Amino acid sequence: MMEQPVPILIAVDAPADRAGLEKALAGAGYRKVVAVANGLKAAAAVTGGDFPVVIAAPRLAGMDGYDLCRSIRARSLPGYVYVLMLTGGNRKAEILRALEAGADASLAKPVEPAELAARLRAARRVIDLERSLRLTNEEVRALSIRDALTGIFNREYLTERLQQELKRSQRYGHPLSLIMCDIDHFKDVNDRFGHQAGDEVLRRVAEILKAEVRAEDLVARYGGEEFGIIALAVDADRARDLADRLRQRIASS
Repeated sequence: MMEQPVPILIAVDAPADRAGLEKALAGAGYRKVVAVANGLKAAAAVTGGDFPVVIAAPRLAGMDGYDLCRSIRARSLPGYVYVLMLTGGNRKAEILRALEAGADASLAKPVEPAELAARLRAARRVIDLERSLRLTNEEVRALSIRDALTGIFNREYLTERLQQELKRSQRYGHPLSLIMCDIDHFKDVNDRFGHQAGDEVLRRVAEILKAEVRAEDLVARYGGEEFGIIALAVDADRARDLADRLRQRIASS
């Protein structure tokens, strides 16, 4: 199954250049193409992350192409934006200025369809590589904050989030509670029934804790048979009630 062409934003002031690009892109199979003549409108369109490729002219109303490129590079966008800057032929000064502003490549005018197609294939490779690396990093991050046995958050993430929530609590004056849980006589379980049985107990306790607290609260394995719960906007009295309910729920399971 062939991949769908990526959406493209054209930010070009000259009507003839815009029309030429739209025709060439349509001929190459690109259907999701939006054209604007204003740099500020182009910058706004890029904000949503809907356009992984931008073809920009140096001269634009509101914000020129170089400032548009710098604006794109300065933002924290959902994905990488590949920028092609139109230049007047092979003018070295224009090409260097475009690259210094953050453009990925230049595209000489008048635009040749074959060169445009080749540039866009290169753009797709860069975009796909960045997306793959980003997903890998997100997967690594997701694994790094989880306890391998129980699947809930680990001690490091509990500590990290607790520091964040303490600052937020102090800033806004909201209550915050930390509940620590410990399984009584857990060593006896391991000694009598083996570590596999002990692991199953830990997983079951984690499941109960997750099921009994709210979605916005955080449950983590602190270490060994210890668990921690960050209860957001919960004062000491409510935290005691929650801790007692959790104790009873686990004891009856």
